[in-house]
Amino acid sequence: MTILSAIGHGEAYAWLVSASLLGDVQSTGAKAAVTMQVMEEAKHFVVLRELIQAFDVPVPRLSAWEYLLLEGSLKARGLEKFYAMNVVIETIALSIFGLLSNKPGLEVLRMFHLDESRHTALPDNYFKEFPMTPWQRNNPRARISRLGKALPALPLVLLLEEELGEIGVDAFDFAGAILRKVATLSVRAGFMTKEVADGQSSFFNDMFNRYCKATRQHHDWKDYMSAETTHGAAEAAVEREIFGEQTPHAA
Repeated sequence: MTILSAIGHGEAYAWLVSASLLGDVQSTGAKAAVTMQVMEEAKHFVVLRELIQAFDVPVPRLSAWEYLLLEGSLKARGLEKFYAMNVVIETIALSIFGLLSNKPGLEVLRMFHLDESRHTALPDNYFKEFPMTPWQRNNPRARISRLGKALPALPLVLLLEEELGEIGVDAFDFAGAILRKVATLSVRAGFMTKEVADGQSSFFNDMFNRYCKATRQHHDWKDYMSAETTHGAAEAAVEREIFGEQTPHAA
């Protein structure tokens, strides 16, 4: 329930953030694409709310880490919302839907997974038409701000560690898969260079291994950034198309 609740909160914010982006994008095509996202996020939220309420148990409140992550995306300025929402949060949503969509009763999440795959492509497509300036891409303040918007995702995944374990998924595998996908989209859209993305991936991989070595018995070093937690052939095919050869085959 905590996992579904987390993504339900995320879809509510995605609805708000995508609606706020309409005034920031140029061209009719871009506004049409964002309008479609607004409609799809509204659909996701309404359906997920009904699904969560069908369990007839108390809905977990928004955690502090969810709040920081989601409010950061809502308060992001201008097209930085593309990074906070379409790169970071949509990748988390894509990963959760890819993880759960093959579970009994959750087949509707397959359609949501497909929707999110289109949403993650919006920044790259937009910046091909309206490129960022070198300063917008690389100035230190923007880079630090982007890192700050993404960091709450890590403790959020750890908050879900127990529930992820109940369905046979290591939280650090899940976090590593998300970080790899975020890095791929960030480089592609121009939010960070490949060198910076590789450095961040190495840093977090080392931190994950140090933590696991200190807290788990018989831990062997693992490349968490190459993990994949998406289940289902159709979902894996969608993600391979988005992320290319960097995405391994489905679990």
